[in-house]
Amino acid sequence: IGIGIMVELFSLVPSIFIVQFFRRIRPRRQISPLRQALEKIRSLPHTIFFCLKILGLAVFFTLFCRNPNDDKEAKEYIDETNFELDGDEDYLHSNDFSLISHSSKRITRLNENEVAFLREQRLKELQMWSIIREFMMYAIFLILLSIISFSNRTQNSFYQTDHLQKYFLNTRQTDCDYTQILTIDDYWNWLNKSFVSNLRAQQWYNDDQPINLNGYINDKTNRMIGWATMRQLRSKSQLCSDQRIISTCIEDYSLFNEEKDSFQPGWTLNQTSREEEEEDYSSSILKAFQYQSSKELDTYAYVGDYGTYSGDGYVYEFRGRLSDIK
Repeated sequence: IGIGIMVELFSLVPSIFIVQFFRRIRPRRQISPLRQALEKIRSLPHTIFFCLKILGLAVFFTLFCRNPNDDKEAKEYIDETNFELDGDEDYLHSNDFSLISHSSKRITRLNENEVAFLREQRLKELQMWSIIREFMMYAIFLILLSIISFSNRTQNSFYQTDHLQKYFLNTRQTDCDYTQILTIDDYWNWLNKSFVSNLRAQQWYNDDQPINLNGYINDKTNRMIGWATMRQLRSKSQLCSDQRIISTCIEDYSLFNEEKDSFQPGWTLNQTSREEEEEDYSSSILKAFQYQSSKELDTYAYVGDYGTYSGDGYVYEFRGRLSDIK
């Protein structure tokens, strides 16, 4: 009722202004001031009666003609013990001091097993999305790496590699051709006469000194960054089962029979004094007979045509002048 009365009161003032507006719309003519005053006095009772009539009609329609189901908020405000809630709604503002529940529906709570199951499902979902994100990151990284690796290939790199292979393998010289090596003597002959000599820039064809060519190889064109290294992998030696012909047997190299002991120059295990070692051999040669792991060398395993070779081994570094590394 209060809401209807308030609405009608708000509409009363505009109604009065509208009525007065239409009453004043008349043809303009010369009227004396006395006549105008008399007409205003006569119209005042009619205006008051019209306002009372509107107010009475508003009260009548509010009391007898209003639909009680239209105003849900008013109904909830009047009846605090009866609420019409939807299927997915619950009344949470209950009175803590009252022992009687004001809601006709109760909250359905999950038990411990259901909570644990839902928590496990949520953790699996988070883990799944984490794996998907990680997979996408790896895929993007692989795509970018492939694009960068294969999009910058030029013919110059092929010519450079082909030149260095032919230059160091020395395929044009028959007595020092690396591809024709069959024995250990052939290997040492190629190493001393071809490979080591080509690591440093030597005299020109007219015996002039290679000025300003420090760090260049013997082709006088390419400069080496760092130094060359030679890594050796050895197989373990053991006594043969039949020693009538050979006393020591060495099987083919594999990752399982790789030699990992450190030796002295000459591949001997006899310990000599440190002073004799320093007098006879340089530090680079002594270090070459010490076994080093792939972690120390910062190397990786290599898969060849005839086997897989680890990143460990005995390493000799070709440092210094040509006379020092020969």
